[in-house]
Amino acid sequence: MVTKAPARKAAPPRKPTAAKARKITQQQVQRQRDELQARLREVEADYDAAEKDRLAAESELDANEHHIADMQTAIERLSQELDQARLELRKAQSQTHKLERALVRATRATAGAERRRDARQQRIEAFND
Repeated sequence: MVTKAPARKAAPPRKPTAAKARKITQQQVQRQRDELQARLREVEADYDAAEKDRLAAESELDANEHHIADMQTAIERLSQELDQARLELRKAQSQTHKLERALVRATRATAGAERRRDARQQRIEAFND
């Protein structure tokens, strides 16, 4: 019969050597650096997008401010034109009243002259008969 050799006992776990510990630490540090670099790229992409949005908003605001300034200028110009038109209207209305009075006087004078003419015409016809 064959006898078995006694089973070997497992060696107790060894503590990592200093070189191996340094390598593990360097790997961890490199992994953290890589993660930080990746996060930095994400944050930079977010910043670039936000900056692009800010520039677009600033451009839109600038265009809006120019539009407002243009509208204010147009309103001022139109207000001045309206004031001028009102002045011309008042002047025309005043002129109209003066012309109406002149027309009434001229009509009365014409009617009086017409009556005098007709009266003289009747005298001439009566004188000629």
